[in-house]
Amino acid sequence: MIEINEDINTGNLAFRVSGRISKEEIAELAPFISKHVQYLKDPHLLIIIENFKGWAAFSGYKMSRRLYTKYVDSFDRIAVINGFNNQEQTTQYFSTFTEELKIFSIDEAEYAWRWIDQKPHL
Repeated sequence: MIEINEDINTGNLAFRVSGRISKEEIAELAPFISKHVQYLKDPHLLIIIENFKGWAAFSGYKMSRRLYTKYVDSFDRIAVINGFNNQEQTTQYFSTFTEELKIFSIDEAEYAWRWIDQKPHL
């Protein structure tokens, strides 16, 4: 499941990923990302990963990679709040998307929000 928290006024797009993700959910996420990156020159992204069970099908994984690749230069700062124990895998997945990527544990969620807001939007 993907839950979107879109707050254009702050310049932050946040969403929570949990369970198994389908390509239909990725397709529904695309317009939110597109709208967000059109509104601001340097938007920030915060992703919360909790109880993630993987992709419903490999096509969902491929679609998510294409979506993120399309917006690779759109987000100047990405914070990932990770419920996984495997930080390295999370870093590998997201590291190609931005120079400013920081991975936080669930316990550090408050710090993640502060970090994402430290850099002003242009």
